[in-house]
Amino acid sequence: MAKSERQFLEMGRLAARTADDHKAVDIVFVDLRRISSVTDYLVLMSAESSPHLSALADYIEEAVDLKYDIHPLHRDGRQSPQWRVVDYGGLVVHVMSPDARSFYGLERLWDKARPLAWSPARPPAAHRAARPRKPRRKTRSR
Repeated sequence: MAKSERQFLEMGRLAARTADDHKAVDIVFVDLRRISSVTDYLVLMSAESSPHLSALADYIEEAVDLKYDIHPLHRDGRQSPQWRVVDYGGLVVHVMSPDARSFYGLERLWDKARPLAWSPARPPAAHRAARPRKPRRKTRSR
């Protein structure tokens, strides 16, 4: 179990960065401390397929375990192709398909939550596309 709100905050940032490293989409990290008694922080993301969804949840659990030696209090959705939940008490991570995310509307439910920065490991797609590419070197065939 995490020792403090600060540790849950750092775990949330780690979860968001790990998700970003593994190509999660639309990652949201919010502070729920003033509006919820369920958890302090929430990380929400979308996965592009059912295997991707499972892998993201596993990568996040592994990253948190390696850095903080903390295991989830509860996991849900292991059999679901639409949604996985990893609950650490003060931090809850939802990995969802885009359809499930749209249907359940957790962003609407927690619209008063304060968004938190988590510093993506890679620039957003719009910035990646705008960067000039280096020209390829021509090779001679023999």
